[in-house]
Amino acid sequence: YFKLAANDGDPKASILAQTALGYIYSGAEHRDLAQSFYWHSEACGNGSVESQVAIGVMYLYGLGVKQDWANALICLSEAASDGSLYGKATLAYFYYKRKMFTNAAVLSNRIAFFDVKEECCIDANCLKNFLERAKAMGCFIYARCLQRGLGVAKDEELARELFSKSVTYDAALAARYQRMVQHGDL
Repeated sequence: YFKLAANDGDPKASILAQTALGYIYSGAEHRDLAQSFYWHSEACGNGSVESQVAIGVMYLYGLGVKQDWANALICLSEAASDGSLYGKATLAYFYYKRKMFTNAAVLSNRIAFFDVKEECCIDANCLKNFLERAKAMGCFIYARCLQRGLGVAKDEELARELFSKSVTYDAALAARYQRMVQHGDL
């Protein structure tokens, strides 16, 4: 049914179906990352900001495509400028990993203190779990910058608060980031 809707011609239904197919093919049950990339590319070409973030993530990690940090930066920057909070959070992560700490600190600070209830419009078509994951990413990355004094003045007390806050938004992501810190990867 998704493939029928994706090729139907109704732009709104097509975009949503194409994005859904991108996620279906990236899931464990139907894993085919080349198909996932294809459908996210189709949706992105039709205006899906959510799929643009997905493509940026695929380039960032080399999922279904050759790892390409330049294309990841382009996709994530465009999605962030189009208002995707998850795109902004992933871009902050990108900046941190590339040692662009001032950019990472500024962007993750905005995300950490972004009020989803007041500032996120209903028309944004954003899922709650992506918003919470974005908030967790922003809190953790900003806390890491504060903890180490990277791109921002060192503030270990605020860093501890933000580490805790990241756990409340997405405990699994915070735990994964903490493991990365322990292994020297973040």
